[in-house]
Amino acid sequence: MTDFDFVKEKLGEKEILAQLAEECAELGKAALKLRRAIGCGNPTPVTVEQARENLEEEMADVTGCMRLLGIDVEDVGAIIEKKMRRWRGRIEADVD
Repeated sequence: MTDFDFVKEKLGEKEILAQLAEECAELGKAALKLRRAIGCGNPTPVTVEQARENLEEEMADVTGCMRLLGIDVEDVGAIIEKKMRRWRGRIEADVD
């Protein structure tokens, strides 16, 4: 049995959803920490490199939970493309 299958079987959907929520919160904190490391007037002892590594780790945790829930990352890619078009449209509308 793979590690993936073991975790999925032992925890089940409810616990994986709870883990996903926790990882999403940690991802948000990591993004804010990177913003501080880059420089926004609110200094942090964490370097940009450390903050970026932490952000990537939290992204991996979120992606792992998504996979455990049966969410196809390629399908999500198509949704991302659609959302980027919409986001661009909003930015362009605001600039005009």
